[in-house]
Amino acid sequence: MASILVVATNRTTTRGTNYRSPRGIPVDLLDRLRIVTTHPYTEDEIHKILDTRCQEVEMSEEARHLLTKIGVDASLRYAIHLITASAL
Repeated sequence: MASILVVATNRTTTRGTNYRSPRGIPVDLLDRLRIVTTHPYTEDEIHKILDTRCQEVEMSEEARHLLTKIGVDASLRYAIHLITASAL
C-alpha cells in the first residue's frame, strides 16, 4: 500500500529553521515524491464534461453552449450546479 500525500506550497524556507530546499520540503522526502502538474481545462474539455452531465436532463444545444461559456468564465463546478437548478 502506498500513502498519498498532497502538498501545495511555494515556500523555500521551512519555518523555525534556516533549512532551504525546493518548496520547503526536506530533500530526502522530496526525492521519494512524484510531482504531478495540473492544468486548467480547455473549453472543449469543459464542453465534453458538461455534455456527459447533461445526458439525463433535457437541454438544448444552445443551453449547453451557454453552460460551457459559464464554465469557462466562472468555474466548472458552478456550471454543473446550474444543471441541477435548471432541471428543477
